[in-house]
Amino acid sequence: MQCRLRVLQVLLAVVAVGSLPLAGRTYAQTTGQQINELLRAYHEAGMFDGAALVAESGNIVFQGGFGLADRGWSVPNTSDTRFAVGSLGKLFTAILTLQLVSDGAVEMIAPIGDYLPQYDPAGAHSVTVRRLLSHTAALPDYAGQEFLEEGQFIPMPHEVFVERHCMVGPSGEAGAEANYSSTHYCLLGAAVASITGQGFEAALHDRVLGPLGMANTGLHLHDRIVHSMAAGYLRTLSGYRNGPSVYPDLNSYGAGGMYSTVGDLFRLDRALYDRSNGVIALRDSLYLRIAPSGFERGHYFGLGATVAVTSLGPGGESRTVHRAGGNTSDGHTAVMTRVLEDEHAVILLTNAGPGWFDETVHEITRQILAILYDREYTTPAFPIERELFAIIEREGTERLAQHFAQLKNEGELSVSLGGIYGLGTELLRLGRTEEAVDVFELLVDEYPNSSWSHNGLGEAYLANGDRELAIVRFEKALELNPENPQAAGNLRRLGVLP
Repeated sequence: MQCRLRVLQVLLAVVAVGSLPLAGRTYAQTTGQQINELLRAYHEAGMFDGAALVAESGNIVFQGGFGLADRGWSVPNTSDTRFAVGSLGKLFTAILTLQLVSDGAVEMIAPIGDYLPQYDPAGAHSVTVRRLLSHTAALPDYAGQEFLEEGQFIPMPHEVFVERHCMVGPSGEAGAEANYSSTHYCLLGAAVASITGQGFEAALHDRVLGPLGMANTGLHLHDRIVHSMAAGYLRTLSGYRNGPSVYPDLNSYGAGGMYSTVGDLFRLDRALYDRSNGVIALRDSLYLRIAPSGFERGHYFGLGATVAVTSLGPGGESRTVHRAGGNTSDGHTAVMTRVLEDEHAVILLTNAGPGWFDETVHEITRQILAILYDREYTTPAFPIERELFAIIEREGTERLAQHFAQLKNEGELSVSLGGIYGLGTELLRLGRTEEAVDVFELLVDEYPNSSWSHNGLGEAYLANGDRELAIVRFEKALELNPENPQAAGNLRRLGVLP
């Protein structure tokens, strides 16, 4: 027994070398111990700072924190630390809206203008409550490139924000397909405030957070001190940096801008199963698979979250996976993944990341689910971008493609679009534009069908003074993904788009 445990310890100790497959649950370890060692391996590889809670069949088998909530004061993350959860807040807005539907105050097929008379752009009649909830109303996302670069740094009253950013009509045929847009939930939040007559924050507290005992959850408003709140950090190849100072309440009141703890989100998880609590109305509606999300193959937009049917169960039996998540531009990522038939839950909240959604959180979730289902799982591999960054520091980018091909063929390092994109972005931040161009050209060669690859190369070209080449790449990015807000914003700024 001691020998087997020692072997596991040795395997986990070499996490920086590569991704190592481990067997399912052993007699020497409990489920919680395996999850703890897995998360610690990700943390020691520089890939996870935050808190986690894992429940198996409705019972907590692990909860704890990793890394620092405040790097200046060396305050550690714990399971009680509060984290920004970004668009995970949309699930709360969906719950509030379904309450109002159940009360008879709202009809799902009614235009949102019935509850917000000031909403009257062209096509407003086709923007129904159900389409807003399922991201099928075809409204452009206010949280595009211009907002991310400028709008979120400008404080303004919420009513002004709604009027300025959310009173837009469909950009295509409403109901035809899904496009993720925070504008949808901005309007729903405004409607909740109008219908209840309380304001969104009061309705959220009185109708959901208070009854469920979620005392560590609320709106993250910029002028309030939130105790035990984790600061946000950008994790770069040059080290950690403070995340940008933003006004989180601009994304509040329906679309996001909330904070929570892993424990409070577990309370929500349990409430979603409890048909006697009176808080979660029309709960089965939350699990409808309405339209492909575009985020991950097989995942559909439900109401406030995504839903997928997978073969997770024993012997490949089907299981329904319900997932809510979000991120902030200052480094936070939040994901709550629930397997409905088995009442498993994996809740991960982080406060250090790339500044966009950290896909590592999904990979950690997959490995934890493998543990819960007693399957082989892997420890994290050392990211290839770190080795590439070291090579560039030593010798520049002249032989970068050859080094990349060799490292990739050796198979000991993890290769991801986000990782290489982050390397290029870091070089741009450091003003090393020619090296950034080389990195993004490598990224396009590796991921030619990714809209983000081409957009990144366009931004590198633009920073290097190659306007025409930049336009070609931005147009290709938009061709591959017409909903890419950065590519569209870049072309507007260059005068190519109106």
